[in-house]
Amino acid sequence: MTTTPAASPALQCTVTLGFAGSRQLLDQAPADGTELVQIQKFLTDQLKASRTPSDYRTRHFLCGLSQIAIRGDMLFTRACRDLDFPQWIVSPQPRDEFLNAKSSSGTPDFTEQERMEAMTLLDSPHIIHEQVVSNRPDRASRFEDTNLEIVRRSDVVVCLLRADAQRKAGRTEDMLDLAKNRDRPTLEIRIGRREGKLEIVPTWHNLTAYIPPKLPTERQGVPAPAGRLVT
Repeated sequence: MTTTPAASPALQCTVTLGFAGSRQLLDQAPADGTELVQIQKFLTDQLKASRTPSDYRTRHFLCGLSQIAIRGDMLFTRACRDLDFPQWIVSPQPRDEFLNAKSSSGTPDFTEQERMEAMTLLDSPHIIHEQVVSNRPDRASRFEDTNLEIVRRSDVVVCLLRADAQRKAGRTEDMLDLAKNRDRPTLEIRIGRREGKLEIVPTWHNLTAYIPPKLPTERQGVPAPAGRLVT
């Protein structure tokens, strides 16, 4: 009796989702945490929607790639944790240096509460790796290198920033320009207020520039050679 070979399990391809977010998402700090909760939910919903097309449901999985700075990066890291996306952390400095850094005026980048929250997020099970990606002597250049590395390795980029934020080397606006100029599909999310109410405006750039990784087709249980990821 002739039997048909069992099909081998379908392989999955990684889609790397790079992220940058502003430290200050609103021109004035919210009176309570309500607006940040709304921003967190919107961002999480956007990331969740990014894996809903049929090509992604069974054939691909998303992996987050970001820093762990306050506000925007933390919102992204919480979203990856809640959606069970693996996440790779890249940093301009080793963890202790980064979390204890101070501005030129001596003001700590992180409050004690923010530093503890960052450490808790870094120790979450979904974080698969931490990597320092620059050894340049000045901190500003290290942030530029980190933005370049995120864009270089990303298939899709998400930037969360204040509505009136302006471009500055090493900041979120800089990474937004880098991603658009390198034809990465990029989701720009601007946060602001209109008539006293929170306004969140998403805009896609280069959405048709991405060709998903091609997976093997199986013939009689033997996988054909895999396709190539085009970015």
